Amino acid sequence: MRILALSNEATPNSDPDIRWGLSRLRDKGSVAEYEVYSTPARVRELGPNGAALEVADLIRESQPDTVIFCNSGSCRFTPSGVDRMRAASASAVWFYSEGDAFAGWRIPYPRWALPTVSRCDAAALCSDGYMPRLLTQVGVKRVVYAPSWVNYERFSRSWQETNDFESDVVFIGNNVRSRVRRIPGARERADLVSHLQRRYGSRLAIYGAGWKGIGARGRCSFSDVPEIYARSRVAVGIDHVSGAFYFSNRLPIALASGVPLAQKSFIGRKEILPGMSCSQFFDKVGSADRAIDWLLERSEHELRELSDRERELAVSSLGCDAIIGYLLDVAGSLLAGSAGRAVSNPWLGSASLLDGAS
Repeated sequence: MRILALSNEATPNSDPDIRWGLSRLRDKGSVAEYEVYSTPARVRELGPNGAALEVADLIRESQPDTVIFCNSGSCRFTPSGVDRMRAASASAVWFYSEGDAFAGWRIPYPRWALPTVSRCDAAALCSDGYMPRLLTQVGVKRVVYAPSWVNYERFSRSWQETNDFESDVVFIGNNVRSRVRRIPGARERADLVSHLQRRYGSRLAIYGAGWKGIGARGRCSFSDVPEIYARSRVAVGIDHVSGAFYFSNRLPIALASGVPLAQKSFIGRKEILPGMSCSQFFDKVGSADRAIDWLLERSEHELRELSDRERELAVSSLGCDAIIGYLLDVAGSLLAGSAGRAVSNPWLGSASLLDGAS
């Protein structure tokens, strides 16, 4: 299969994950050729119509079987530009993949992306709720679930039970505030950090913008994350809640690092994260310390086994290659038309997020 992937990179080659995933699939033989186009960078240089002409020429030259639009930032084209691109790829499947969660007026979806998204044959989303409904309303006929992914070579295993730990508990995430809109889950995240500070004091390390008080260490970059996890006995995670099945890429990054993780529970976690102990999850902020203490009480041998399971889950189920591979399986079934086989969702078992979406 020949692939053209449009990325949301502001700077070409700044996000290696899509290229790494496609390269892995090419090595496995499921991708014959691929090219990645950095949409925001080219739109900034050429304008939206100029970039659309360039993409149309690229499509005519490379003749991709599937065109993948990666996140809303890759969809910065005018309706007329989309018409040109679509005309150049009449036989290709257009697939939209969104890794961010939106929530109506509180985290609104950028309307400028809809001319492109509405012309896609299928979409993969990381949560149920607002986004599947929106995309179905604008005409996307196939809406499937795909979780946030991780490049498990970029984020290699860094945690070992014999490491020299600087903290017992670590939390990574920003304190997101808005004077205009209340961000979903922001108050719960702030309450969790306050709870952790009271419970663990100097044994706690907090990374991210906007935190103050005990344990606050300031911002960190993505490249710092593996080393941060390597220096703590356990980690704790919570996401801004924007729909069932949703978690950000911080969760698979933590699993790939191997750090024993206590995580706020979410709908679908048993199906999506098999092998993780139910004791690692908490339903409410006030019970987070139960999951954390359960981990801290495990022996080195038990933590090693738990860490092995987390790493294996990240590699086998949440890797960029596994998730892009599923998208291409769905695209292949659409290319085959009525003769195509049904593609079971590896995480939820069903083929669609929404009842009635085919």
